Amino acid sequence: MKSIPYIFIIILLVVIFFQRECNSDNQTQVVTSNVFDTIIDTVYLESTSYVPLPIYHDTGSTLILYHSVDTAAILSDYFSRYYYCDTIQNDSVASIIICDTVSRNKIVFRKPMITLYPRTIINTNFLLSDPVPNRKLSVGVQATISSKVYGLSPTIIYQSKKETSISFSYDIVNKSYSFGVFFPLRFKQR
Repeated sequence: MKSIPYIFIIILLVVIFFQRECNSDNQTQVVTSNVFDTIIDTVYLESTSYVPLPIYHDTGSTLILYHSVDTAAILSDYFSRYYYCDTIQNDSVASIIICDTVSRNKIVFRKPMITLYPRTIINTNFLLSDPVPNRKLSVGVQATISSKVYGLSPTIIYQSKKETSISFSYDIVNKSYSFGVFFPLRFKQR
């Protein structure tokens, strides 16, 4: 009957321990960091650009001085419209083409054709979390030394996922039991 209060105290300590362990306040924190990588890959494509060749017209030489002049052909060439396209840039970043209409030795109409190709952007999310602690069971020996009593106790220690430890040991020399509960200390991190 003398051991009933001790058994009652041990049962209360075990109940307190399991109530603390079932509390779900300590969740692992997930830190999300975004890393943006911009990949710019320029590939130059070979393209053919047409350059108009000048047509030589001899207007004042002595070879055609005594030939007849076709005024209708000259005026028809002057008033007609010629269409030219010039490629400025053609690669993986953009395609730029300028098209001109030329008449009366002037640019009558200009049409730029610009096509921009989007760059590849890779969004990578890294999830950083605290490592999940595992349950641990440790076995060891504990020695008790004082001026009058010596003791040797095999000890079993159980550590839960919340890092709370329970120890139980039996002193072989003095024939006594020992029970302990240990709670971790957590300090705020900056």
